[in-house]
Amino acid sequence: LVASRRGSLVISEVYGHTAIVANMSYGWAHYYEIQNASDTTIYLDGLLLFRDPPNYREAFMGGIPCSVNEPMRSDSTAVWAHRILRFPGSGREFPLTVGAFSVIALDALNHRVATGADLPDLSQARFEEFGTDADIDNAFAANMIRITASSGLATRGSAIGSGNMIGIALGIARDTFGLQRATATNGAQNTQFSVWRIPREAILDVAGFDMPTAKFMSLGAYQAGLRQCLPWAPSVFERAPSLLLDIDLDRALRRRSIGRSASGVEILQRTRTGARDFEVAPPLRRSLDK
Repeated sequence: LVASRRGSLVISEVYGHTAIVANMSYGWAHYYEIQNASDTTIYLDGLLLFRDPPNYREAFMGGIPCSVNEPMRSDSTAVWAHRILRFPGSGREFPLTVGAFSVIALDALNHRVATGADLPDLSQARFEEFGTDADIDNAFAANMIRITASSGLATRGSAIGSGNMIGIALGIARDTFGLQRATATNGAQNTQFSVWRIPREAILDVAGFDMPTAKFMSLGAYQAGLRQCLPWAPSVFERAPSLLLDIDLDRALRRRSIGRSASGVEILQRTRTGARDFEVAPPLRRSLDK
């Protein structure tokens, strides 16, 4: 498995809908989906799933400027990640065959049954995040290993949010974590985050997601002077993020299909332009609900 080689692992779908259940926010049905877009079986063991800090592409006018995080946002040699998970396994335990998909759930359970809401059934997910003993542990879903991540929302993992780059990297990126650590700032709340450098040569895929422009402009924080920092990311990683991630919308963001190979493998569009590559779609149609 070689980083940056054409045909590799790709982020094929994300689901970040936060439902209202019994008058409370319910974000534990979130998931990532990945596809093996290469021409050979890939072993997921030891690979990294990462994303950068929440809201560090935002700044208050007259307050925290975009320049605070600009060196990291504009770094074309690396992505500075805040939350890093490692796939379990010692080398050849978790194969992903050519064209196959795999789901990493926040909680691998049937959320439709658990809540009565129209949420995905993630009980057959191959991987899940695991927080503490208070978390529900699906014995049939392998637990992702937290590298720099906390136990997250109510100790059950971390929900997907807008304004994030999500990516997959080779495990060799861990070799420099101790030497290349920095601090980022949440522009909305002035919260400090530790971030770790994921070098470009170790990155297999990265995709950017943010909320629709109209929704961002309707926020009370926007009226108070909150603005998005531009450019959103270096073009070597993301030319333009997908502006479709609305936590109120019960839909997934799915990488567009451009056809199938002669052997029947679905080919997904990958132009490093999330605004073109992703579309709104019903969840899990390519994997668990196929």
